Amino acid sequence: MLAKVITWGKDREEARSRMVQALDGYHIEGVLTNIDFANQILTHPEFIDGQLTTAFIPTHLPTDGAGPSPSDAVLHAMALAATLIYHLRETLIYTSLLPLKSTVGGSDGSPGPHFYKTKFEERSFTVSLESKGEASHWQIDVEGVSYEVQTPPLELYRRRLKLTIDGQVRYFRMKYSGNFIEVAHSGVCRTLEVYNPREWQLAGFMPEPMETNQDNVLICPMPGMVVEVKVQPGEMVFRGQELIILESMKMESAVAAPIDGVVEAVNVASGDAVETGSELIRFVSS
Repeated sequence: MLAKVITWGKDREEARSRMVQALDGYHIEGVLTNIDFANQILTHPEFIDGQLTTAFIPTHLPTDGAGPSPSDAVLHAMALAATLIYHLRETLIYTSLLPLKSTVGGSDGSPGPHFYKTKFEERSFTVSLESKGEASHWQIDVEGVSYEVQTPPLELYRRRLKLTIDGQVRYFRMKYSGNFIEVAHSGVCRTLEVYNPREWQLAGFMPEPMETNQDNVLICPMPGMVVEVKVQPGEMVFRGQELIILESMKMESAVAAPIDGVVEAVNVASGDAVETGSELIRFVSS
């Protein structure tokens, strides 16, 4: 056991709300914890209404993940948190390049509002941010719903974020990877994608990622043309061995075997055009 969390309040609802906030404030890495699971229970509508039985968990939180969908309020909070962090990180990069303005040109940036598209699984939200005169005060609109947001001094390398949203303190656990931001809040842990309008427009032209079993196949790492195939079906190959030569952007690159194994099928030939993610070679399953 890592910790025992106890909260109190003048009634059950106040104690429950304080417990949700307390669990949101934890950030533990390196070991698995039940923080998000406990928060799923605390934020479930049946738990909030006090409808408890000994079958509560198997009934309302099945292992197949078919529990209730997050509420719009939780999704809006997660979307505005992810978008705000993305915007601030991008602003830091932009600010760091301002000394080059006299050499390469550019503007001082727009005061706002700044618009983004934030994607959550199959849903997308239009989010706008506008500074309210002070660096720590923002008006953030999510799908037309306006929120007053206050931030503390931000240390963007930290993975716990504290925001005051419409006067209520909220905590988020976050992990950043470019446009992808993993957010945990109120028992919901999801990866959100944040794009500026131009990125969102171009994303519509990007091919959907191919779902391929990566264990026994060689995947094309870049678009290009096959110059040479160095193996045939039935050959034994070893990890790191060059199997295919690709030409991309007038440069030749070798694609090596990811595993030791026997070639089952070669799906391309010299002169073929290939796309990122396409299957080049399949190996015999072990």
